Amino acid sequence: MDRIMKITFIENLNVKYTFWRHGFSNLISRYEINYSPKYLILHEGKNVYTPDLKIDNSQENRLILKWDVVPESGDQSIRKITYEKVKMLVPLLDQPNRLHFLENIEIKATSGWYNLSLHDRNKRITAVKALSVAIFSPTTSGYIHCCHCSIRKGMLDCWEHQCIPGETIYLKPTELADARFHVSGNLFVDWTLEIDPNNPI
Repeated sequence: MDRIMKITFIENLNVKYTFWRHGFSNLISRYEINYSPKYLILHEGKNVYTPDLKIDNSQENRLILKWDVVPESGDQSIRKITYEKVKMLVPLLDQPNRLHFLENIEIKATSGWYNLSLHDRNKRITAVKALSVAIFSPTTSGYIHCCHCSIRKGMLDCWEHQCIPGETIYLKPTELADARFHVSGNLFVDWTLEIDPNNPI
C-alpha cells in the first residue's frame, strides 16, 4: 500500500500538488490542506467532486475535504486530489531569477510507504543545491530510499537513509526527486529555486 504525492513548481508562482494512494481497501474519506482557502485552487481531480463531498473552508489556514460515502477501492478506482497553492513561491528581490519555497510535509507511512516527487533537475525551475535544505524528523523507525537519474554519470543513483525517532536526516534536492519513505515523520523544506531562462518550457 502506498501514498503518492507529486509537487510541481509553476512559473506563475503557484505550486501544484497531486495526491493519491494505491492498495487501500477504501477511497480517501478525509483530506486536509494546510493553507488559506482564499489562496487555494482545487482542481477536478478523479472521484473528488462526488455528490457526498463536503468542503469545510471555515478555518483561516486550513481547508478540509470530507466524503460521507466511502466506497471500496478497485483496480481502476482511486481518488486523486489535485490543487494549487497560489503565489506560494516568493521572488527574491535582489535575484530576479530566484524564488523561495518553504513547506512542511507530513509523511504518513504507517501502512506501506509514502512516495514523494518534489524536484526534477530536468525542469525549468530547480532547487539550488548550495542554498537549499530539507530536514526530515522521523516519528517512527524505518528508512528512506531515494533514486535520481544522473545526467553526468549516465546512470541511476540511489541512496538509503536509516531513521529512528529523535534523529535529524538532511536530504539533498536530488534525493527528493523520487523518494520512498518507509518511515513516518515531518519533512521541512526550505529551498531557493532558480528559473533557467535558457531552458524552454
